[in-house]
Amino acid sequence: MSINDDQFFTGYRTNHPDDIAHFASVRSFQDFLVDKTNPVVMVTLTIDGRGFLDNATFETFLTQRTNAHDEFTIVVNDTAIDDFKGQVMKNSQNLLGQNIAINFHQFGSVIYTFKGIIANICNKKNEGGGYGTLHISGYAPSIVLDGGKTCQSYENKTLPEIIAEATQEYPQESQIHIEGLINNEEKIPYTVQYNESDYQFIQRLAKRYGEFFYYNGTQFIFGSRAQKTVTLYEGGDLSEVEFELLLKPQKFNYLSYNSQMTRTELKGSDQTEPQYKENPFQFTAIKASEKVFAKTTEQTYGALPDEFRGDYLKEAVQREKEKREQLMQVRGKSRNPHVCIGGFVKLKDINDLPMETYRVIEVKHYQGEGDYYNEFVAIPDVFVAYYYDEQALPKAEQQPARVIDNNDPQGWGRVRVQFIWQEKYQTKTPWIRVVQPHAGGGKGFYFIPEIGEEVWVDFEDQNAERPFVVGSNYNGKEFSKYHTAGNDKKVIHTRSGTKIILNDAEGSVFIEDPSGNTYLMDGQGNINVNAPKNISFSAGENINIKAGTNCIMEVGNDMFTTVQNNNSIEIANNHSFRSKDYKQTVQGAKTVDIEGNLVENTADTTHTAKKGNITIQSAGVSKVLGKIDAMVNKG
Repeated sequence: MSINDDQFFTGYRTNHPDDIAHFASVRSFQDFLVDKTNPVVMVTLTIDGRGFLDNATFETFLTQRTNAHDEFTIVVNDTAIDDFKGQVMKNSQNLLGQNIAINFHQFGSVIYTFKGIIANICNKKNEGGGYGTLHISGYAPSIVLDGGKTCQSYENKTLPEIIAEATQEYPQESQIHIEGLINNEEKIPYTVQYNESDYQFIQRLAKRYGEFFYYNGTQFIFGSRAQKTVTLYEGGDLSEVEFELLLKPQKFNYLSYNSQMTRTELKGSDQTEPQYKENPFQFTAIKASEKVFAKTTEQTYGALPDEFRGDYLKEAVQREKEKREQLMQVRGKSRNPHVCIGGFVKLKDINDLPMETYRVIEVKHYQGEGDYYNEFVAIPDVFVAYYYDEQALPKAEQQPARVIDNNDPQGWGRVRVQFIWQEKYQTKTPWIRVVQPHAGGGKGFYFIPEIGEEVWVDFEDQNAERPFVVGSNYNGKEFSKYHTAGNDKKVIHTRSGTKIILNDAEGSVFIEDPSGNTYLMDGQGNINVNAPKNISFSAGENINIKAGTNCIMEVGNDMFTTVQNNNSIEIANNHSFRSKDYKQTVQGAKTVDIEGNLVENTADTTHTAKKGNITIQSAGVSKVLGKIDAMVNKG
């Protein structure tokens, strides 16, 4: 008999008791394994390439699930490994951590191999003591990826690049193979693994992007490509089968706020391109769901950075719609060992009528006591994995970070920061927003933290991929020098040395710049202004200066006063003026009105009228006196 690679013939009575009895009675174990006409399924084991339990009778349980650790258990009498008279588990304990291969044989060859790691040894003693059963259990090599929680971030990388980088330190058997199309082939701006093992991280990526992730026995597969198709016949190798249909709401909208475009975006399920559904049962369930759940619901969607808005929101709606259309599940039991995780089963009823084709998402194999069967769960083939969850996001708590860059290329006041868990690989966040007390176009409170400063970071919806800065922190190295016992000072101090100090103990306000310019309101009613160089006052209209008592001006060198129009000085009492030389130039007329006396004392006095006359007139007597002589001449 020949077996087609893509379609397995199942006309034999696989593992039928009569067949088992016939072959067991005339063949040795090794003959049975190599007989190409023998349909009976048998299991052999190897550990690190060497035969294991070759002469023992044992039972094999193998459970495989999509996006989960595969598990196996071998049950055998403990005396197959340990001496009845020896110390308990003397030999079997050494199996822990060993690599094991479980080989399923049929028709003279190995048809399926599962490679795993022994992770648990349990000896269950029988009642009465002495003999017992040994349960040798373990997992697929995926447990190597599940060795402990870690944190990492990836910027502008595709899913294959992220997975390859996350698993690069692991052995070949733990590497992830990307097969078939994936739902998101674009570079993802920012992806975070936060307090997750590498396996949990890849699990979550599979959920978030709706990718199938499973172990085919020898390789880890990430992607939509399925394994081979097996045809199962009701009444033949398909001994049990059940079909289940469900109702789920189908009509919905996603609402998302785009902070870069400052607008709300809406994408709905009615805007997506309908995907053809081959399975008529699934199609019926979709139509029934649309009829029952007629209302279109709206929900907010904030799962991804702003760079992913627009088309990506539409793609997210498409994936969610595809998930909601998964309304059917098939559960069955068969004796065909070719049923495998990630493969297809094509079902035919007892009348040879098609019951459609389904993707296997879970399978449990059992072999022992001359019997083999498997139990499987399958769904109609879909583009998006059934466990798809757009909200499968990394959850993070508030934490400190360091500012790496604050030169926002868009000028939006954003920064890039580095968390302590990003230091090892020198990764950082994308440009993230900084919360301000007040913000708006052409107004607001603009304080951006400096490079190297410690800031406090929170996350939108606790999503580690949506950080934002809520404030800055002092620490043991970088602290303020303005501490007082009474918490008296409120200070703004920039890196250049510019400062504003509000002192509640004094009631004062002090402003200073690095050049030494100061402005002090001392809280006692006084204002002191000091400039090491110049002070300039300029007003488009008026300047009013008023002193309630005295006004004192001291000029170290020259003083210049220019008045473009009139100048008026009014003094209620005395006016004293003193200088070395005094020169007045009046371009027009000069009038001096003195209600009292005019007394001038000079060394020499000369009055010259360049044009016209000099008139001296008094209400009484006019005197011209000279101590030596007095002359009035015509000159």
